[in-house]
Amino acid sequence: MKARVVVILMLVVGLMGASAHYFPPKRTDKGYVDAVTKGADIWIQLSVVDDGGAPVADADVRATLSFHDGFRHVQGLTDSLGNVSVRGVTTGDDIVLRIVKDGYYSSEYKTSYLRFAENRAVEDGKWQPWGEKRTAVLRSSPTAPASRSPPAAASRFSSGDR
Repeated sequence: MKARVVVILMLVVGLMGASAHYFPPKRTDKGYVDAVTKGADIWIQLSVVDDGGAPVADADVRATLSFHDGFRHVQGLTDSLGNVSVRGVTTGDDIVLRIVKDGYYSSEYKTSYLRFAENRAVEDGKWQPWGEKRTAVLRSSPTAPASRSPPAAASRFSSGDR
């Protein structure tokens, strides 16, 4: 009987510790609640380089930003230095950046501002860090063209509709 109580107690304590790591404490500050329910602005500065470290120009970058009623999509092309600015509105749950260019394997960057104890700050309606810098590396693949068609309008990323 004592052994069962000890095992159950250990299991409960272990689950409590795991839930604290994977499920951050509930936040009630207005800026955060508004961001999670109505969305907040996001800005990620993405630099795309090849496996040798050289900038990759004209890579097609598509962002999928979660929103309470589905997803918002924005897209753009990297400039001659391999840079693109990803801006939009998201509730912060799922953010996926997919980068493709002929002659390279595609690359994907996924994050969440809400899961796994990220629980990021929101200031003035903007997810933090505002202007976060990320680098994506595309591996050369001369025999495997990217599976995409070029975007109709090759514009920079723009803000999603609210």
